[in-house]
Amino acid sequence: MNINWILILLGFDAAVLSAMLLVVGMLRRDRKQSQTEVAALRGQLDTLASEVEHHKAQVRDLELQLGEAQRATPAVPKPQFVPAPAISADKRAEALEMLRSGADTGTVSVRLHLSHAETALLGKVQVMLRPESGR
Repeated sequence: MNINWILILLGFDAAVLSAMLLVVGMLRRDRKQSQTEVAALRGQLDTLASEVEHHKAQVRDLELQLGEAQRATPAVPKPQFVPAPAISADKRAEALEMLRSGADTGTVSVRLHLSHAETALLGKVQVMLRPESGR
């Protein structure tokens, strides 16, 4: 083998070795950076975990307070529907007579102490039941 070939191979080996050392150095640097980042992330994770525990404790306290407040507050029964008293037959007859004579619903409701809606309904029913003039 020629000395030139040996020098070329030694140079090639030196270049490969240099490249490998460079890669190893870069890997070590990346590893240190990764370890630093992992340590920082672990610190953040620990902080978040403690915050979560704090919030869980707050939720438990609020649930206890809510339970106590619900026990302390008496249950209010649902109001039952109570229909309004119906108008008497005499008032109904008087209201119909006033409406037939031409009084408006406002006047009838004031004079007979009826609600305007009841009087208006009586007026509408009277108009519907009135025989048509064309028959």
